[in-house]
Amino acid sequence: MDSPHHSRIRALVAREFTVRRVERLRDGAEKILAKLLDNLAAGPRPTDFVSEVARRLPALVAGDLLGVSESDRETFRDWVRTLLNINCVSPEEGVAAAVNLADYVRVLVERRHRHPSDDLIGALVRAHDDEDRLTDDELVSFGMVLLLAGFETVADQMAISVFLLLTTNGHYGQLRDNPELVPTAVEELVRFAPPTAGTLMPYVATADVEIGGVTIREGDTVVLSNISANRDPAAFAAADQLDLARTPNPHLGFGHGAHHCLGAQLARMQLRVLLTMLPQRFPELTLAVPTGAVPWKKGMFTRGPEELLITW
Repeated sequence: MDSPHHSRIRALVAREFTVRRVERLRDGAEKILAKLLDNLAAGPRPTDFVSEVARRLPALVAGDLLGVSESDRETFRDWVRTLLNINCVSPEEGVAAAVNLADYVRVLVERRHRHPSDDLIGALVRAHDDEDRLTDDELVSFGMVLLLAGFETVADQMAISVFLLLTTNGHYGQLRDNPELVPTAVEELVRFAPPTAGTLMPYVATADVEIGGVTIREGDTVVLSNISANRDPAAFAAADQLDLARTPNPHLGFGHGAHHCLGAQLARMQLRVLLTMLPQRFPELTLAVPTGAVPWKKGMFTRGPEELLITW
């Protein structure tokens, strides 16, 4: 969206989707992860980190944020994965998943009208600014975007992060022995290996502008690569090296400016919880297969290990 429509909706949403609300979810996220790690410890070895932890934690946290019942979370996860698929599902399957997800979020919105709640959907139903409120269609659209952007991408970033920590020059041990590095480590992992393979949308110039000696004309279509920017040697010393203590770190993993990701703090919180608790609970965690044997997702808008077998 462009302003003024974007500014209006973002202002209404930002009143409720705050750092404070995200921080209130931290205790719940820690309890969820502690239970997942208990199950991991009690289960067989090797085991798959992706299916047992990375895909479950964001789904459960997103469910708590939006007030989605636990029994429904696997269902909406399947719809989200279908919608993020590029070429492995038919157009009809994609449309069906979009309709199902929209209908599900609409039911949540209608319930909050009848029965007010403290979850994010309930708060957004009540949110207003000088009598301006989000319409039900806008609420449904935002709920869908939050599920699409806030679940699979976080799961993939978790899997990528653990893969990198276990396969690069002692970084897992560094984080285990120096937990104070977790905040900068999260930023560096998002910079170094984000879960999006490129850009999801083109942009259209609204005026002539010159960038790097190239004139972009009004009406020209521009495709931006945040991944390339995150490896720019003019912005980052040793840009192709993973440095868990890197600071400052002006990466574009969550975008920039007016369209900076509203869910960035939610993603950061979950990654910090994971990278704090996992090395403490499993100090000797290792990859159970050769690095080259790890299967990666194909045909999706997001990237990450499809399976990550670990042992300890």
